[in-house]
Amino acid sequence: MVRTAGVISADSRTLLVEREVENPKDEILAGGYAEVRFTEAKEAPFLTIPAKTLMFRADGPQVGLVRQDGKQWR
Repeated sequence: MVRTAGVISADSRTLLVEREVENPKDEILAGGYAEVRFTEAKEAPFLTIPAKTLMFRADGPQVGLVRQDGKQWR
């Protein structure tokens, strides 16, 4: 991955990324678009959280945290 949009789109819940790939036969044209799913083995994630804990805000995604007493922590 070369760069990302930096924020997850609130309406589609996707992240725009840019990737550099080899193109020796010039089969990939500039400005091209593709939807890609990576199916190869992945590194173990550092932290897995339920999707419902994500809050999509104007300043980027945030994770909602709740203390043991049930009150919002952040």
